[in-house]
Amino acid sequence: MTFQAKPSPLRSLLIVLSMGQVIVTGGMVAFVSFQNGRTSVDALAGQLRGELTKRVHQELKLYFEIPHKVNQLNAAAYRRGDLDVLKATKGEVLLYEQLKLFPSIGFAYCGMPQNGEFFGVLRDVEGTSPSFQLSFSNPATNSLRQYYRLSTDGDRQAFLYQRDDPFDSRQRPWFEAAKEANGPAWTDVYFAFTSDLPNVTASTPVYSREGKLVAVCATDVGLPQEFRDFLQHLELGDGGKAFVIDRAGNLIADSSDGSLMIEVDGKRELRLSSESTDSLIAATSEKLIAQFDTNLSQGAIDLTSINDVEQLTLPWNGEPYLVEVLPFQDESGLDWLIVVVVPENSFTNQVLANINLQTQQAILLCSLAVFVSAAVGFWIAHSVTDPILQMNDASKQIAAGNWDKVVPLKRHDEIGELAMSFNQMARQLKQSFANLEAQRNAFARFFPPEYLDFLGKDDVTELVLGEHVYKEMGVMFSDIRGFTALAESMTPQKSFDFVNTYLRNMSPEIRRHHGFVVKFLGDGLMAVFPDSADDAMEAGLAKCRK
Repeated sequence: MTFQAKPSPLRSLLIVLSMGQVIVTGGMVAFVSFQNGRTSVDALAGQLRGELTKRVHQELKLYFEIPHKVNQLNAAAYRRGDLDVLKATKGEVLLYEQLKLFPSIGFAYCGMPQNGEFFGVLRDVEGTSPSFQLSFSNPATNSLRQYYRLSTDGDRQAFLYQRDDPFDSRQRPWFEAAKEANGPAWTDVYFAFTSDLPNVTASTPVYSREGKLVAVCATDVGLPQEFRDFLQHLELGDGGKAFVIDRAGNLIADSSDGSLMIEVDGKRELRLSSESTDSLIAATSEKLIAQFDTNLSQGAIDLTSINDVEQLTLPWNGEPYLVEVLPFQDESGLDWLIVVVVPENSFTNQVLANINLQTQQAILLCSLAVFVSAAVGFWIAHSVTDPILQMNDASKQIAAGNWDKVVPLKRHDEIGELAMSFNQMARQLKQSFANLEAQRNAFARFFPPEYLDFLGKDDVTELVLGEHVYKEMGVMFSDIRGFTALAESMTPQKSFDFVNTYLRNMSPEIRRHHGFVVKFLGDGLMAVFPDSADDAMEAGLAKCRK
């Protein structure tokens, strides 16, 4: 009988457990990976917004640090006497060099509190080529501003013209701001006296050793196209915007091409960001006003409640936009808000695509791992269960009496040791049963096994001393006539052979007639016939005939 593999619950269990661990582990890894990826996307989007606002903040900081440093230089020059504001006799070369060095400065000047004297150098924005002019007013000019052309070295040259309206430095916002702040200050955004363009002025008071205000030095900083170009070239995604507003919601600069100004009663004013020609800037500003304006019910916009970075989401045109607001402030009173608004999809789609690709790769690797684990599990299951099934089959055959069945395994692991122990056990069982059979046959010669049937016992060990039954049966005694004389004429061996031949031929006839031998009596025997005495008679006749 050959071994054939049969379906095994243990084998299936091993395969399922092997695959199940990989599937559960792989699924959990893929799920956690996707969830962490989504969280990372949100965090990354926030970081990208933060990086953009920080870039704008850094650019503004560099741009607006310069004017106050220039004012400090001019204040020191005034104290040394290198800058003559009172009589306008010298100082233009110094101011000219500053304007050449810092293109963001449109006008560098100083004013005095005595009679409102003024002295400064401005950048000529109307000419086709870069040029600079000297402008000053004092009692000698009847407080009328005079203009002179400067050479390429900054020296005063030809007189150009004189304005008709008197100029008093003490009445200008930049002078009043520095005097009131008692230190460096900024004005609100305004339109320049000379260029009619939006400007902001940094001013610094100059004090004598006695602490008396002797002058105010200032620089005009225009809101140049260069800064707007910087905003437009930021990587804001497809349709993103960046803009700068003051706390009243006025547009200072933006990344669109729209105008920053409007005309009201013939005068130019800064445009409100909520009224921007760019619809996304306008929508973002309206959300900021609705969420942070402390004077919403009073009409005037007040965004002073924004003191830290604010991040929010703006639904616009059916898509989510990410908004970040960062206050921009300096020690001199400049207080603006940097706003960056970007479409969420432009930041997250590519990252999500990469995450989805990684998730797909994880699923593919998980599927491959499941396949490999199934193959390995199948191999392990067969390695473990096949020998067990073989031993199971062998044990059944041994139980059925096939004592020669062994498990043909040649392995050096625990299974191999188990198979060797099983084969050794089978050999020992075979030997033990052979010994028992021999003992049983030997015992049967002295104790007929038929007695067990009469007594209703299966084994002689079940007998109890004195146990008996009563039954009528036929008894037959049989021996060899004249055996003594015959035996005397034979050798001992021939005598034994003769008796054994006799008994060997007589015993089958007794059994055939439903009897059995109770005992052997030398050359004779005693037999009983449980069924009837006729069986004994027929057996005797059969023996005689034989």
